[in-house]
Amino acid sequence: MNIPFKPDLSLIQQPQLRLSPRLQQSILILEMPITELRDFVSKELEENPLLEEQIPVEDFQGKEDFEVEYAENDYKGEVRAMEPDLHSHLRFQLGMHLSSEEDLLIGEEIIDNINEDGYLTCSAEEIAQRLQVPLSDVDKILRIIQTFEPTGVGARNLKECLLLQLEESENSSPLVQEIVKNYLDHISRRSQWKKLAQELNCSLKDLNEAFHEIRMLEPKPGRLFASPPPSYIIPDLVVKKEQGEYRVFLNKEYLPQLTISPTYSELLQDPEAGKFLRKKLASAKWIIRCIEKRFQTLEKVAAFLVKRQEGLFENGGAKLRPLSLREVGKALGVHESTISRAIRGKYIDTPLGIYPLKFFITGGSSGKDVRLSEATIKEEIRKILKVEKKEKPFSDEEIALLLREKGIAIARRTVTKYRMELGIPSKSQRKE
Repeated sequence: MNIPFKPDLSLIQQPQLRLSPRLQQSILILEMPITELRDFVSKELEENPLLEEQIPVEDFQGKEDFEVEYAENDYKGEVRAMEPDLHSHLRFQLGMHLSSEEDLLIGEEIIDNINEDGYLTCSAEEIAQRLQVPLSDVDKILRIIQTFEPTGVGARNLKECLLLQLEESENSSPLVQEIVKNYLDHISRRSQWKKLAQELNCSLKDLNEAFHEIRMLEPKPGRLFASPPPSYIIPDLVVKKEQGEYRVFLNKEYLPQLTISPTYSELLQDPEAGKFLRKKLASAKWIIRCIEKRFQTLEKVAAFLVKRQEGLFENGGAKLRPLSLREVGKALGVHESTISRAIRGKYIDTPLGIYPLKFFITGGSSGKDVRLSEATIKEEIRKILKVEKKEKPFSDEEIALLLREKGIAIARRTVTKYRMELGIPSKSQRKE
């Protein structure tokens, strides 16, 4: 019996995460350093007849003052700025966490074998053999380095890198962790999502949300430090002390001020030219909006960083306070990836010199109201352990709870890290 073949047309919904061209352009403008943004604006002025440069007469005096000040500092020539690369940033944190010469030697060797993307390029066994030290010591120091900023550094593969970031995240779901641990290769194959959802006992919506969360993680944590310093530097921002307070100002004078050209307004009604010009008008409005949004975000982030690191300008680098991308994002109500994009390649002129904005992101732990140094937290841990009963010592989780009662909110794994750095044995080893 022949069954006639009937073509069947049906719609199948598959979750996909795509950025619109406009959103991509918005992200690109946010990431651009001021020199690149100026080139971009100049190109748009040439190509879009609806855009034109506005030169307000009332701003001439302010612009002249700004240019004179910058001429005195020789901004047009090559400027030396403090530009820590990934390895110097890691060594800075290493010195804050370790004190013994042997531990520092192992830490230096590990950091020397971390590539520009933030991955460890050799095994712990190779390092142990090279330094003639126990493998357990290398593993211990590696675990400490893997808690450094940027989060995910020191991982040996993509899976470990993402898991390190999820460990630091307060909102990661068990589904996301399960996918990263066991199904990372499957998540990129959208044709298998239905089968994968059945295997994980979740809906396609849950899977799509998990995929979105994974996409927000940083697969190359070291690239925040990977951009080479430019041959000359034009700061995006300036810090000045006025009436006893440090204030942040945007360097808008370096960029042309954009406005919509009134010249073509009549042609917008023309049937033939109107369609082309309306597209250009929409593009011009969007670019102006994106640049203004970039200014707002950059000023907001810089003002927060300067406020938090005010001690740096008063007392030097020794007063640089611990601060992570996640903390900045949480305080400002934006995702840490937005903070990362906002500070990438941006410089700020301060009373101490020109710094990249990423210099002010250092990592660390905090209490409820007061930023506490690691030395202070370690001393509190020592005090707690001094009063513990030898027959029933505190676990790291119990220490974390006792610290929270004192207003010091840190995770159990941070307690473990600090205890190891202090050379204090585990609970089972301390028990008599």
